[in-house]
Amino acid sequence: MKNEIVKNSDLGVSACWLAKGGILERLEPIDHRRVAFVFQLEDWMKADEQRFWNDTLLINAKAYFSAIKELKLRLHASSGTTL
Repeated sequence: MKNEIVKNSDLGVSACWLAKGGILERLEPIDHRRVAFVFQLEDWMKADEQRFWNDTLLINAKAYFSAIKELKLRLHASSGTTL
């Protein structure tokens, strides 16, 4: 899928996508408290999001934890500035 994006404001789902090789384009503010994680859309992302919510997604624990840390760093680095 060329140049298509998908936005998600859930840290858990976004960390799964990042851990599985998703490309995070940017963060976009939703309101004064929330942001959307903007990824390049891949064919597998929507199915993995469903698996995440159905508690059937298998993912490497270390990669998932590293992805959470990376997203949190991006959130903290962007707080108070333009995302």
